[in-house]
Amino acid sequence: FSGNGPSGIMLSYILAGNWPYYTGRPHPDEMLTARLKGIPAGRSLLEEDLNFLSQGLEGRSNNPMSLLSDMLMHPYADVGLDLPSLLEWRHHPEHQVDHIVLGKGPPGGAWQVMDANILTISLGSWMQLPGVDYRLWEAVDSGSEVLSSRNCRASVRSVARYYSDYVKTRRIGRFFRNKTVVTAVRPMDTALTQCRNSIDLETGVQIHQPEARWQVEGYDLTTHVPFTYVCNRVVLATGANDIPNRLGVPGELDNPDYVIHDLATLEKCLDRLVEEEGIDREGEIVKCVKDIITKYDNTGNPARRRCPYPTVL
Repeated sequence: FSGNGPSGIMLSYILAGNWPYYTGRPHPDEMLTARLKGIPAGRSLLEEDLNFLSQGLEGRSNNPMSLLSDMLMHPYADVGLDLPSLLEWRHHPEHQVDHIVLGKGPPGGAWQVMDANILTISLGSWMQLPGVDYRLWEAVDSGSEVLSSRNCRASVRSVARYYSDYVKTRRIGRFFRNKTVVTAVRPMDTALTQCRNSIDLETGVQIHQPEARWQVEGYDLTTHVPFTYVCNRVVLATGANDIPNRLGVPGELDNPDYVIHDLATLEKCLDRLVEEEGIDREGEIVKCVKDIITKYDNTGNPARRRCPYPTVL
């Protein structure tokens, strides 16, 4: 599938045969606890009706599956509660699904191209994926003997390193092909394909591969050599970082030097302004019209460069 950010990494971890199980501990949401208690002992959540389990959940996302995942891995973390995960993960090699993760850069997706000095709005512990505690990893990575506070925000640099290292420590790197660009995803004529089996070289497990339905084309950014994959399913875990939002208002695209739609271009313009005009130039105004999380990051950049700015949400 396309996209090697946090969502793609976690999905790869699951497809590698790692299944989540409910620990049995109660959740602050009594209705969710009641639904979870109905799961038979020893049965994975992947074998349950996830739409039923996610009913009535509310949070920062409109995606029911994302809300359920957050509620189980970080119960009510967004309201300040510090509760242990309600999931334990078990490895089942026989359930491994052969797959390939395509990404433009190192594992971590957009986190690898953001300004490394920016701090996350979310707490560092919210960034963690199954099996690797973020605070413990951060202490080891920095050589510190003291764990950071659970209420500390993380730097983009640290989060990017965490995701890249996660792929190595969880031993799912063999599924990742980085520094690639996907140029086309096309449906195939199923009459021309057939079912086949393969053997995973690392585990020795036989993998059943159904008939291919999709053709994915792209090229390697390093060698510029094109590639083609055929597969039964395609997952687009690309996020929205490469597709900046447009307002669609008259005149929006008439002045590309003054109207900017993404953080990377804004940073380049501000750096050029500082170098060419000086950081104390008066009258330079930066307006940020964006979502609330990106607004904090965007306004932090002009502030560091002493540019006055109003913010429009």
